[in-house]
Amino acid sequence: MSKNRRPRDLSSDEDSDELELWPAKMPRLSEADCMDTFEGLIKDLSTQSGRSIELKLEDLSFILAGTLDSYSQDILRILASCIVQHPSHGGAYATFVGIMNIRNFQFGAECVRFMMQKLSESLLGQHWDNSHRLLTFLVDLFNCNVITSGSLMSLFTRFTAECELRAEDEEDGKGSDSGPRARRDWLAYCALSTLPFVGRDLEYKLCEFQGLMLTLQIYVKKRVPRHVSILSVWRLGGGCPQMDSLEVLWQQVDRLRDQQWAEPDHGLLQRPYRAFDALLSAAPQHVLPQLELPPHKPGSIYPPPRVVFRIFEFSSTPEDQHLPPTLSIERHLLEVQIRHILQAHHLERKVCSEMLLAYAAAKTELAVLHCIVEVILGEMMQLPKSKWVTINYGSLLIELCKQLPEEFPAVLMQATDILFAQLDSMNVSCFDRLVNWLSHHLSNFHFNWHWQLWAQGIGLKSKPVEVGTTPKAEPKLNPDPKVNSDPKVSSDPKGSSDPKPISDPKVSSDPKPSSDPKPSSDPKLISDTKPNTDAKLNSDIKSNSDPKPNSSTTTTPNTTPNTTPNTTPNTTISNEFRCDLQPKAVFLRELIKKCARLSYHYSLVKIIPEEMFKFLPQIAQPRFKYIDELIPGGKLALQLLELMRNKRSDPDVVQAMLSAGSELELLKINVFTQTCLHLGSKSFTHTFAMLAKYGPVLKSMAKGEVQQHAILAGVFELWASSEQFKYVVSEKMLRMQILDAKAIVSWVFAPFLRLELTTMYVWELLNATVRTVKNPQRLRRRNRYSDDEEMPDMQEEEYKVKAILMDIVQRLVKALSAAPVEPVGSEGHYWTYWMLGRLEEMLFTYAEDYKTLTSKLVKIAQEPDLRRDIAKTIQAFLASII
Repeated sequence: MSKNRRPRDLSSDEDSDELELWPAKMPRLSEADCMDTFEGLIKDLSTQSGRSIELKLEDLSFILAGTLDSYSQDILRILASCIVQHPSHGGAYATFVGIMNIRNFQFGAECVRFMMQKLSESLLGQHWDNSHRLLTFLVDLFNCNVITSGSLMSLFTRFTAECELRAEDEEDGKGSDSGPRARRDWLAYCALSTLPFVGRDLEYKLCEFQGLMLTLQIYVKKRVPRHVSILSVWRLGGGCPQMDSLEVLWQQVDRLRDQQWAEPDHGLLQRPYRAFDALLSAAPQHVLPQLELPPHKPGSIYPPPRVVFRIFEFSSTPEDQHLPPTLSIERHLLEVQIRHILQAHHLERKVCSEMLLAYAAAKTELAVLHCIVEVILGEMMQLPKSKWVTINYGSLLIELCKQLPEEFPAVLMQATDILFAQLDSMNVSCFDRLVNWLSHHLSNFHFNWHWQLWAQGIGLKSKPVEVGTTPKAEPKLNPDPKVNSDPKVSSDPKGSSDPKPISDPKVSSDPKPSSDPKPSSDPKLISDTKPNTDAKLNSDIKSNSDPKPNSSTTTTPNTTPNTTPNTTPNTTISNEFRCDLQPKAVFLRELIKKCARLSYHYSLVKIIPEEMFKFLPQIAQPRFKYIDELIPGGKLALQLLELMRNKRSDPDVVQAMLSAGSELELLKINVFTQTCLHLGSKSFTHTFAMLAKYGPVLKSMAKGEVQQHAILAGVFELWASSEQFKYVVSEKMLRMQILDAKAIVSWVFAPFLRLELTTMYVWELLNATVRTVKNPQRLRRRNRYSDDEEMPDMQEEEYKVKAILMDIVQRLVKALSAAPVEPVGSEGHYWTYWMLGRLEEMLFTYAEDYKTLTSKLVKIAQEPDLRRDIAKTIQAFLASII
């Protein structure tokens, strides 16, 4: 203390009252500073620091004891916020209220009323997670002797009253007057999930508890969980057994009840109030106000049903650790607490990973790391859609591997191997997420993986390197991944002088690489110098038989006038590459292509084994065929090249040149499209610049669907070696309104792209098309809706969304119906398998939109000549959304 400071005279009554209001050593603060201090102290109950939770509670209750009369509402507001944000520490907050209730009975009553009001507001606002957390807090208040057992039992009865339904309602799968099944499932879940905290006391004190358990048992047993088969990650009996989450929770609670509500091991039920039993036992109690559940309203959205996701079995964990059995309440509590950490900190990957690892370190006897991996991957692959984007889960797993490199990567690798082994029975809807996650994960660890083991797992054998494939890297290659001048690495016969990263290809616009008139003699080349010029796109274009490539002779330019312009891209692909449609082979193919986008072609050549070279994509480079003047359109292309290479070229002059040409309309469109993309092929930036400059010309030429197909043919033909360019350029043209959504959908389902439907990029393009139609503001400029511009018609936009979604379903059904039924294991069988999975994925991805089209879907499913597997898929979707 300073020597100049005068000692305070404590004799006056005024100073005594002030000391009673502000406890010893509590500095005087402004009201804003007081709120910050209170909030920090209350939130400290949910952080793991050096002090014990008991010491924190004693200090907090002592500091706030004299401030309740002035700041009670502010304290309750902070308290409610912490309960929602940190539900795993609800017991600590309830203990604080219990201690304060002894010191100030009025504060306890005010807290009970405030929390019940918050619960009612959350239910009315359909904030289901917040409502469940507030209910759990009220249960903890009962354990702290703040509320009576009778009023808590009455609250439970309110929640389960809607579950008392007639048996025929559940058997028919129809909702009652109280609302749909999803509403009743959530109410039953709220009651069941809180019973482990209070089951023993309520069963001992109240005879009504038996009726509550009987109501829940009857409801769960009478439910018909039709969603299990369609929401399961594993199909055809593969993987770990999967069950409805509510049914599993009932079995866990019922098993706990048979064990006389024995306390779960390892402190999974956090009960900090037990340290204050002597103090709390004499506390006065309050009666909960009556709660009126808001009635069901049309348009209300309830939490969707879930299926329990499992990867690890009991034998998958280390000897000194174990996972609780699937039907034990410990397994439920462990998973719930991990989910709470994820929900609270998923946007802060470092904080989240630190919290998860600290939680695992506190329970050394349990295989918490295995459970963390299982929960994160389960949330990522949750059907019908995950809660957050895939990269959110991926970044968290990367951070966990970095913070615990000795243990966590091994657990994650074990889980990934299990997923790979069970790919044959995995739901197609989860396939893309797994590919996107693993490719992003491997890109952060130099793509180090046991590729050889996976190659052996699908029976791949080492084969001699053929022309058109990528040979194994040799020691003489330049180690710099940015420079690769060795032609052996390139899939092009002449080699590539500058293979830039595929995520942003820096391909030279010099036409020399594609001007060699002597293509490879191997007919399996992915891209030939002579395009396939005979195909039918629509009824306006005549079709002829496709000429078979002659591998023994050089390509001779066709000097005969061609009456049919080339409107079909060259998508000739090796039979060995395309016909292997088994799930594991398709997974490796798409995974390596995604890795190639995130790395260098040269790097992957050095990493993956030779057995997997057939899955490695070509180096992305354009194939500009019009460099030859003798083929139809060649002279026009050279004129356009000479004119458009001038930076000062005028699009109007280019359009005049096209109008004056004598070529057919579709040929002009194809030539101009390929010329634009060829000149901008150096990178995406160059491509977008060319489209921005000559987009009006393309738009004026794309008058109908046939003309737009000619544009797409030019894109797919020029970039036959790059799926990423085909996807990005097509989407860019859609957003520039050069192409229509309907034209893209009809193009994707064209017969010559049948095998392309098994690739991911095609469905990425379809989903991007639907998103653009659903969000038309992406088509407009930022400063949209000027004074003289009319607002968009919402009904018209809704009609466009429904039209494009129905168009996709109808074309998918038509393609599936045209496919013959082939034996199991054949190419046709696997193609049908992938298309049925994609149909189901589209239905569930846009379930809210398809709900408004239920009558049309029912009509499709009831067609007499429809294949049974197609009708079954649509009917399963319709049953799950009722």
